[in-house]
Amino acid sequence: MRILLIAFVVSITAPAAAAIFEMDLLVSDDALVTRDTEQDLDWLDVTLTVGLGGVPGVLGGAGGWIDAGWRLATTAEVCSFFGRASGYPLNCPGVTWESGSYGQPVLDLLGITDVREQPYGNGTLYLDQLWASFDDGDLSDQPGGVELSVDTHSSGWVKTYLSIRENDDYSNVLLVRPIPEPSTGALVLLGLAALAHHRRSQARTASLRDLVRHTV
Repeated sequence: MRILLIAFVVSITAPAAAAIFEMDLLVSDDALVTRDTEQDLDWLDVTLTVGLGGVPGVLGGAGGWIDAGWRLATTAEVCSFFGRASGYPLNCPGVTWESGSYGQPVLDLLGITDVREQPYGNGTLYLDQLWASFDDGDLSDQPGGVELSVDTHSSGWVKTYLSIRENDDYSNVLLVRPIPEPSTGALVLLGLAALAHHRRSQARTASLRDLVRHTV
């Protein structure tokens, strides 16, 4: 019985295959957190850190998010996350500009900090963009900066522009935190639920045996 109970708890709490998916933060269905189980990190939507960046903002706590347990993403974390979320081999750090909308999944996960349109060639260029600072390992100089843009032209062509550079400074911030561990209380409740289910099953089995004895 103890072995079965331990196996049950472990099977529930063991990490699943590496994945990237959205989670709620403040209210149901807000999808303000993106969980990356390969990096064991939660990513905060950039829309929540607009205007909190720059070296003074970063060192000052990014509007309270850093005090709440979040921290700046590193260069390696940004390169890994953006590459896997977009499904595209990036020049990282560096600049990538290619045909296609491969940057759109990243924008959908982390949020769009700017939407605009402008004349371009013989038509209009529509831009969905994200700008944010991250930790390039030397915040006393400048943080790193990422610019991601999915550019759609009125003529029909689509391109993704991605720049991930060290020593760039944007007014928004890319923040991450370790995936929270399940609390001890939650594990105890899971164990008790498994134990109760096991005992109910034993009781039903015993009742059936008694019924069989009396009818034979």
